Amino acid sequence: MLKTNLQPLTFLETPTKPSTNLIVSGAPGVQIMEDGSLDLCEETLAAEMSRFHAHNVRTLTSLVEDDELGAVAYSDISDVAKAYGITVLRFPIHDFGTPTPNQKSHWESIRCHVVNDLQSGWNVAIHCLAGIGRSYMIAGSLLVYLGQRPEAVFSKIRSLEPEALETNKQVDYLWTQQAGE
Repeated sequence: MLKTNLQPLTFLETPTKPSTNLIVSGAPGVQIMEDGSLDLCEETLAAEMSRFHAHNVRTLTSLVEDDELGAVAYSDISDVAKAYGITVLRFPIHDFGTPTPNQKSHWESIRCHVVNDLQSGWNVAIHCLAGIGRSYMIAGSLLVYLGQRPEAVFSKIRSLEPEALETNKQVDYLWTQQAGE
């Protein structure tokens, strides 16, 4: 039996009722090869989607850009997610970056979808390539939108992953978020 290397998962409890979680992860099924290239392990991908399904995940929000995945086609990840009943929402953000102003309406649409899932009792998974910078930034912004204070969110995230929010720009993005209505 092939040993699968599953991505670590971090659970960030949301203030919604019923209680739900944002689950932060690296790119499901994507593995770094010895030569530094990326490859998709189908067995690992299936195991990760099964694990998301077992954790009551209904939506997977992807922050990776297509070109950073090399030879891996994101449609392969989406197809397996769909087979497990998981909707994939794409919101590409440049590695080490933040959302751009021209992404505002797309982000608002995704945020609305995610908040509706959370308020309906579903967990939501969020991933970038490594699951450290963009994923925590977006998860943190959602927690602030749901009513948590940015400083509390920042402290919680850094207590769970000291390397989270990899750039000052990502930290600044989190600090400028506001609670929704």
